[in-house]
Amino acid sequence: VAYHGTSEQVLRDAGRPLTLSATWVTGDFFPLLGVAPVLGRTLRPSDDVPGAEPVMVIGYGLWQRYFGGDASAIGRSLEWNGKRFTVVGVLPRGFEYPKGAEVWVPVLPDFPATLEAQASPSEIMVFNLVGRLLPGASVREASDDYAAFLRASDAQRPPALREMRPVLTPLPRLIKGDARATLWAAAAAVGLLLLIACVNVANLLLIRGSARTQELAIRSALGAGKRRLIRQLLTESAVLALLGGVLGILIAIAAVRVLVALAPPGLPRREMIEVDPRVLLFALAITTAAALLSGLLPALLTAAGNLSVWLRGGHRTASASRGVQALRHGLVIGQISLAIVVVVGAGLLVRSLLALQSVELGFNEERLLVVETTFPPDLLPERSGQVALQEEMVARVGAIPGVISAASLPRPPFSEQGGWTAMYTGEGQTPEAQATNPWINFEVVGSGYFRTLEIPLYRGRAFGEEDREDAPRVAIVSEAVARHSWPGEDPVGRRIKLGPAESPGEWHTVVGVVGETRYRELTDLQPSLYLPIRQFGGPVPMSLAIRTRADPAGVIPQIRRALQEVHPELMLVGGGSMRQLMAAPLARPRFSTLLLGTFAVITLLLAAVGLYGVMAATVRQRTREMGIRLALGARVEAVRRLVLRQGMGLALWGCVLGLIGAFLGTRALQSMLFGISPTDPLTIGAVVGLILATAALACYLPARRASRVDPVNALRAE
Repeated sequence: VAYHGTSEQVLRDAGRPLTLSATWVTGDFFPLLGVAPVLGRTLRPSDDVPGAEPVMVIGYGLWQRYFGGDASAIGRSLEWNGKRFTVVGVLPRGFEYPKGAEVWVPVLPDFPATLEAQASPSEIMVFNLVGRLLPGASVREASDDYAAFLRASDAQRPPALREMRPVLTPLPRLIKGDARATLWAAAAAVGLLLLIACVNVANLLLIRGSARTQELAIRSALGAGKRRLIRQLLTESAVLALLGGVLGILIAIAAVRVLVALAPPGLPRREMIEVDPRVLLFALAITTAAALLSGLLPALLTAAGNLSVWLRGGHRTASASRGVQALRHGLVIGQISLAIVVVVGAGLLVRSLLALQSVELGFNEERLLVVETTFPPDLLPERSGQVALQEEMVARVGAIPGVISAASLPRPPFSEQGGWTAMYTGEGQTPEAQATNPWINFEVVGSGYFRTLEIPLYRGRAFGEEDREDAPRVAIVSEAVARHSWPGEDPVGRRIKLGPAESPGEWHTVVGVVGETRYRELTDLQPSLYLPIRQFGGPVPMSLAIRTRADPAGVIPQIRRALQEVHPELMLVGGGSMRQLMAAPLARPRFSTLLLGTFAVITLLLAAVGLYGVMAATVRQRTREMGIRLALGARVEAVRRLVLRQGMGLALWGCVLGLIGAFLGTRALQSMLFGISPTDPLTIGAVVGLILATAALACYLPARRASRVDPVNALRAE
């Protein structure tokens, strides 16, 4: 088992500040994960002991971006919190654990003593451990064993750390997150697309084989055996597959660059996506399989036909056998049913994205600017000095012309920087009621937080200047917490504490009730508890929310100057308008929708081409029949309807089977959907309408050609 913890830090290189996500780890962190450096070495257990030389390893991206990929980075010295750390290694490209980390340093030798000194009853201490399970052990077993270990060792730990409870998550799930669902959905769509393409080619080869029956009959009469004919037809399909495979690889090389450019930043190992030799080998295998899948059955059926009929003049009346016709129709139905599954999946993602884009955040995002600032903590080691700096920063920015109000933030919205989550106890709750309390987000905010974000205040008051260090402890809860903890009662004046009732944490008097917000995650409406900055012993938030009268971008230069006036080392390092920040949580749903939407369009086109090809071949083979019908007085509209009815019948059967497949398959998209059911009737109805409209268009051209047959020419040609 190894430990890690992450925070934003300011490092210095020859006086130049670098704002990075730094992670402190125990010495066995990298050996446990099996990570080997591309340059130098990783941290070792000997680096994590008292008196050891301060060293660090850096990420591949930082090495390329700041050191230009130069090997001389090894041995460079960077300053952090007043200490000089020597760079001893560079980690491989793609390694980014914890998420966003760029620098790794050993845990301080006096780490347990530091925790004991810094812990306060109002704080929630979070420890991140990573471990490797014994062979055959499950996550549940490990969680139970670890919980038992914590209970047995309560007496040996500081009081503030005795309420720890384990939450175990498999590391691959933690790193990949919901990207796994996106990648599996894309893989399934690609598989269906490949199958549709193979079915389409097989159908076209069947049609082509029927048209070449006379040629094959002559070859057979001249001595060519069926094996030779099959070999010839398979060779032709293999050449088609090879040409298609080569063209596909060329398109893939270009498409991968576009894909990487469009992929969301949080996609695991995005920078490692490329067409490498393994991909080329896989493409060769797929091409071979496609050639066999699409070419073997048409070759067997074509070569097995009664070729002697053509030599006896039977070509005047012969057409494709009923078995071959049934196979063609079955392949078309299969294409349409597979297309239904893909298009329904894409339609659900479109509906989900629209719902996500229009979701109520619980606060007003219009003209709201969020900025991130950094300040070297070693310049103001005392928390009181950091709080004073933060309050002056809020006051200076709030006085800028064009700014309505400003407030400190615990972290930027949707920043994926985590946050504190805790269990809680409400005053007066029975043990049974306490057991049903949900875990809540709790945020440490400034006095102007609710006014600046325009979060509705339903009861009581917001935080004010009176909520200082020496004042009675207060809290504000969201409506869901109040409703769950004190149903039918006024929560203002009741008390609440973080942790279970027997924990040493302090009680906070509820002074206000506010609305629910989607602040950390766009998809999650989590109950929340808020504490004032001055009454919480944790890190001082250095991000700002700023409500402006006009375009927020117009005040950024003034904000930068105001921060410099507060302190020369105070730097603005990021942020943007709320609409810009919302692009981050929407990036992955947009990417998933674009990806599956592209596949859906291609499958729809392939299904339309397949249906058109079969109906066109049917009309061509039944030209004499159409001519006779017209010669006997059939109306043009009747002939047109005959062809349309046959084609639309195939489409309807495809829709029925496709809806069954969609009902079973789209449930796998549940984790990717927001505000919509996998069996949403509006989406399914729209997709069926689109498929039928496309099928009608694909059938119309052959139907029009059939209705324009000249009876005299048709009979003369036969």
